[in-house]
Amino acid sequence: MSLSRDELIEKIGGENQYNFLVTSFCENIQEDAGLKDIFMTFDLELLADRMTALLDIVLAQSSDSESLDESTRNKVVMNNYSLFEAGMNAKHFKKLQANFEAALQDAWVEEDLIEQCNRRFAKLQLVFEEEGAAMEQSVIAGRVVEVRMMVAKSA
Repeated sequence: MSLSRDELIEKIGGENQYNFLVTSFCENIQEDAGLKDIFMTFDLELLADRMTALLDIVLAQSSDSESLDESTRNKVVMNNYSLFEAGMNAKHFKKLQANFEAALQDAWVEEDLIEQCNRRFAKLQLVFEEEGAAMEQSVIAGRVVEVRMMVAKSA
């Protein structure tokens, strides 16, 4: 059975426990060497705001369905565009998922609830793969244009 976002938060321990989990999650992110480049300019409060927005999307997903609807996909892209610009990709997203799972485990959340959260996270993985790759291609294309312009100027 797939729980709603609110039911899931209630099973985790309620809003206060959820807020504590978000803070623990963000502290884990700040300590993760593989995420420092993406989040180095974020203080804990800003990071908590951004990750709460992401987690709201994650937890609102049904753990039963396999994919995201187009509206949710667009919301993920729009809410995280600056992260994609900073180089966020599927590898970083996996690290976010692992850090959230660690925060859940540290709070002694039941294993079945952790699994539901992981299934919901997994649905967003493809968005981060595709958007991260698209942004990377855009950056590469921009660099190629810059190099061509420098070569043309020097000729």
